[in-house]
Amino acid sequence: MTYSQPKGFRVPTGARLPAWVPGQMPGAWRAWRQEGVRAVATVLAEVLRTGESRDEVFRRLSYGQVGEEDLLFSRAHSACMITRASEFVDVAHAEMRKPTAVPVHPAIDLRCRAQFVGDPDDPELTWTYVLLGTERPALEQHFMGIEGMEPYPIPEEDAPEDEEAAERAALWRRALAPYRHIAPLSLSAPDPSLLFDASESILARIQDDELASRGKITSSEIVAEAARRLPDRSWDEVDARLRKRLAE
Repeated sequence: MTYSQPKGFRVPTGARLPAWVPGQMPGAWRAWRQEGVRAVATVLAEVLRTGESRDEVFRRLSYGQVGEEDLLFSRAHSACMITRASEFVDVAHAEMRKPTAVPVHPAIDLRCRAQFVGDPDDPELTWTYVLLGTERPALEQHFMGIEGMEPYPIPEEDAPEDEEAAERAALWRRALAPYRHIAPLSLSAPDPSLLFDASESILARIQDDELASRGKITSSEIVAEAARRLPDRSWDEVDARLRKRLAE
């Protein structure tokens, strides 16, 4: 699955979307929050593991679109690596909103969108059909774990077509036909605000447990995830490197 090539699912319509969607939000937010930790930790581990400069890592993961010079807050405040990596992920996602932008490396791409459609030939609206686009396998796994959710893929054009695949293809054509010029009802992950969370956590480190309980991403979690990716480094070494203030 990718963000631009979503997978198809369906779920019994039941109580209808206005009642169904809010019940899924707490679990979805927890899953997306953890992916934010992993994205920042990926950047940090790459800097410590490869020997490349921060700017080289930032440009490699953003395919040349974001570099050290674009981290205005971090540069102004001589911020540590945790803050810089967090701001980098935020800025990279803002960059992807530009018409000429290209998607960043999947390891730091936190976009996730579910689009909901119905079958116009089913007046009872027995099923709600969902297109899920994301680069994060963990978010796909969470989505598939929602009660009643089941895969209902759009058949590939060049795939051998049996009766069941033909039925699915016809249904998706009907369901998507009204949306050639307008977007269907959708639910998207927010643009990340990792810089704010990381900065708040670093300034009040003893409150990380409290911040986490409020859904915030914390510096302790980021360091732990980065250290896990660097088994040849001690936690103390990783922690010290990542929290050290960096003068320009």
